[in-house]
Order: sequence, then C-alpha cells, then structure tokens
Amino acid sequence: NNEIHFVKEALVNGIFDENYKLDISDEHLISEYEKEERIIERLATEFGIAGNHIVNEVVRLSQTQLIFKERLKREHGCHCWLCGIENETLLIASHIQDASKSNIHEKADNNNGLLLCAQHDKLFDSGLISFDFQTGKIMISKLLSENDRKLSNINETMKLDEELMNDGRRGYLIWHNNN
Repeated sequence: NNEIHFVKEALVNGIFDENYKLDISDEHLISEYEKEERIIERLATEFGIAGNHIVNEVVRLSQTQLIFKERLKREHGCHCWLCGIENETLLIASHIQDASKSNIHEKADNNNGLLLCAQHDKLFDSGLISFDFQTGKIMISKLLSENDRKLSNINETMKLDEELMNDGRRGYLIWHNNN
C-alpha cells in the first residue's frame, strides 16, 4: 500500500509515467531506498546515465538588471550594504519590491534596491529579514534561531546607512514590509 501511494505521488509529480510497473506481491520487502533506486534506474534509462534532460528555450539576459546593479554600486559602493563583503561575484542587486511586480522603471530605480551578499539577499527575499522604513534598522524574523542568526552574520544592531534612507527607498521598504 505504501508503494502504491509512492507511485501515485510520483505519477502526480511527473517523476515517471504509467508505464512504470511494480511487483506488488513483494511490496512488504521493498525499502524506501530500493523504491528510490528503481526510480533512478528508470530515469537513467529515459534520460541517460548523466541524468540530464536537454531542454531548449530562449533566455533573456536582463540589461535592466545589469544597469540596476551598476547604479547600486555607484550609489554606495561595491560591497554588501549590510555586512561589507566586497567580492563582486558574491553580490546581488536585490529588488526591494519584487521585480516581477515592478515595471521597467521600477526595476531600474536604484531606490528599489539594496546591494547585498547572496546570504543576505536570500534572507531578504524570503522575508526573514527586512529593514525599518524610517531608521533602516534590521528587522529579523522570529523564524530564525539564534544559531541561524549567528551563522547568517546578522544581529539586532545592524542597519542600513542613513544616506541610503531617502524617501524613494522608504516607499519601497514600506511595500516590502507589507508584503
């Protein structure tokens, strides 16, 4: 019964199709690991030993995103505005108001952005940290344990520099904090 449920879940999630056959008489002898190995073997047969499925699609490199990052670097320097990491490869031009909810002008507006390291960008995008729209002081979600805070290099004393806290950025932070 567990294997049948596992197969139904796999079918729903597109892991394999209805042509996959099970020996239900041996159901009680099959471990979860063995079930997973059967799926892996099926995928190896279908997609090759590398396990890759080749998909052709058109990908658009966002020129707006490149302009946006350059504007942020010019505004306040090429470092994480929260922790100071300077390696540009580790920096992300993070939108305060989601880019998917912004028009092209909002996407390029440096007031709609923060230059953050990948770690802090992920925390910000996930809503696990934000910033008070008046003071720039970090707001940390209660979902982050003390250990997670320590490992993520965040603490209650952090804040954005005052020079970053203009009316435009405040407006975007209000949006972020409400959403």
